[in-house]
Amino acid sequence: MVDGETYTPDEDGIITYTVIGISADGCQLLTTVDLVVVPAPDITAELDTIINTGGTVNLIANSSFPGSYVWSPAFEVECPTCPVTTASPGNDETFVVLFTDQNGCYAYDTVLVLVNYIEGIGVASGFSPNGDGINDILFVQGYNLEAVHLQVYNKYGERVFEASNQGVGWDGAYLNRDENPGVFTWVLDYNLVDGRIGRISGNTTLFRYFLHKFYFLQTANQSTAFLLLNGWGVRFLTKATYNKGNFPVFQTFIKNFAYI
Repeated sequence: MVDGETYTPDEDGIITYTVIGISADGCQLLTTVDLVVVPAPDITAELDTIINTGGTVNLIANSSFPGSYVWSPAFEVECPTCPVTTASPGNDETFVVLFTDQNGCYAYDTVLVLVNYIEGIGVASGFSPNGDGINDILFVQGYNLEAVHLQVYNKYGERVFEASNQGVGWDGAYLNRDENPGVFTWVLDYNLVDGRIGRISGNTTLFRYFLHKFYFLQTANQSTAFLLLNGWGVRFLTKATYNKGNFPVFQTFIKNFAYI
């Protein structure tokens, strides 16, 4: 304070202030105070933009000073402490970046992101629960879903799966046993974040892929081919009498054979 009032320097640099103390009997004492005024940090953030539901926006902040950055709300930002990062907000959002320089001074700027609401809800038309990590689980797919209830039925009308969590999907099993390949019907009830509700239904195909063994047995005048499906031998082509002691067995493997 200067003369009892708050004083804000209007330029940076070293400012020397003279302090005069006067006692009750009129004696004076002088001293000086050097005040170092550092430049105020600057910060710019960009770009205000519009994205579609499920889209990603680039958040870019820049300052001519060294220092640290913090974006908020942090839970919607890929890297909250990076000057350049990305975000995928589900609704309109104003992102704030706070910059702090090496002297502890700070500045901030904002980026406005508007979300163009697109309704996209559904269930995949097929899946293959074979453990390869690709399309193994049947999930509800979509954005801006507040609540879901998925039911899956087999061709006999039995409900083989039910879930009310978008993160929980069907692995193709029912009563702890794998369902046979085929077409299943699903029914999905949903609530959107904007308050709308709805029901949709459709079909999905369950595919299974197995390792098969193919046997060819040669006799004197006849041949028979056997296809081993999941441990069960299926004989086709011509009939033959197989004598293990007299005739050789030629075995080969057929991989990724789709048994539907």
